[in-house]
Amino acid sequence: MTIKAINVRNQFKGTVKEILEGPVLSEIDVQTASGIVTSV
Repeated sequence: MTIKAINVRNQFKGTVKEILEGPVLSEIDVQTASGIVTSV
């Protein structure tokens, strides 16, 4: 899965592996068939 293939409107199957909550931002790691995708 390329970076260009992922944007705000795309959806992909996966499992949430970790949520790191911060005072301003949160980071979410999702395990997909292609590997881990991290959203900040």
